[in-house]
Amino acid sequence: MKTMPSFSDASSHVKRAIIMVLLGAIVSLMISLFQPFEYRTEVKVLIIRRSDANFDPYLAVKSAERIGESLREIMFTSSFIQKVQNSGALFPDGYFPTDARQLKKQWKRALDVKVIPETNVMEIAVFDEDAAVSRVLAEAVSTVLVEQGSEYHGASDQILMKIVDAPLSSHRPVRPNIFLYGILGSLSGLGIFVLFLVFQKQDDFKSVLKNVEAQEEAFSMPQVEIKPEVGAMPMMRENSALTKPLIELDEDAVSAMFDNEGK
Repeated sequence: MKTMPSFSDASSHVKRAIIMVLLGAIVSLMISLFQPFEYRTEVKVLIIRRSDANFDPYLAVKSAERIGESLREIMFTSSFIQKVQNSGALFPDGYFPTDARQLKKQWKRALDVKVIPETNVMEIAVFDEDAAVSRVLAEAVSTVLVEQGSEYHGASDQILMKIVDAPLSSHRPVRPNIFLYGILGSLSGLGIFVLFLVFQKQDDFKSVLKNVEAQEEAFSMPQVEIKPEVGAMPMMRENSALTKPLIELDEDAVSAMFDNEGK
C-alpha cells in the first residue's frame, strides 16, 4: 500500500524545483549573451488635426489617431525607407543592405513605432548596437515623417505634425533584456519540473491501480459451476435393483413351516 509522502520527499521535490529554476535561468542568460546588445533612442511626434469651432474635439483626436496608425504602417514600406536613405543623414558605410529582403528585416528590427491612445502622440523607438547610430536614424526618421508625411496622408492643409520630444538615447543597452530573460528562463524551468512531477504522479497512480487489482484477484473466491455428468442418471436407473431385498420370502412356505412345528 502507498504511504503518504514524507517530509523528506517534499524536501527533495523542493530541491529539484530549485535546481530546475536555476538551470532555466542560466540557459536563458547564456542565450541572451549571444545576442547583440543594442541601445535605444526615442523620439515623439505630435499629430494635430486642424479644425474649426464647429468640429468636435473628440472626433479630431480620433481622426488624428487613425492617421497616425496609417503612417505607422507607411513607415515600414520601401518608399519611406528610401526617403530616409536619401535624407542626407550621416549613416555608417554599408549600414543599409543592398538586398531588399535583408533591408526590410533589418528595418523591422531597428524600428518600433506605436501611437499612444488618446494623446495624438506617435512614439518612435530606434535600436542599434551603437548609440550614436540609433540617434542619427531616429532624427532622420522623425524628420522625414514631419516634412514629407503629407505625401502619404494627403491632408497637408488639415494635418500638422511636429516633434515634441527630441531624440533621447539610453545610457546602457536595453536589448536583450537580461532580467526578463532570467525570469522567463526560471518560469520555463519551473514549468518543466511541474510537467515531470505530473507524469510521475500518473505513473504512481497507475501502479497503485495495478496493485489494487492484483489484491482483489488474490482474495476473491473462484466460482465453480457444478454440472451433472451426462451418464449419471441412467446408471442410477440401472442400479436401482440394488435397492430391492436380496431374498424374497414366500408367505405360504413360511406359514406351512410354522404349522409343522406346532404339530
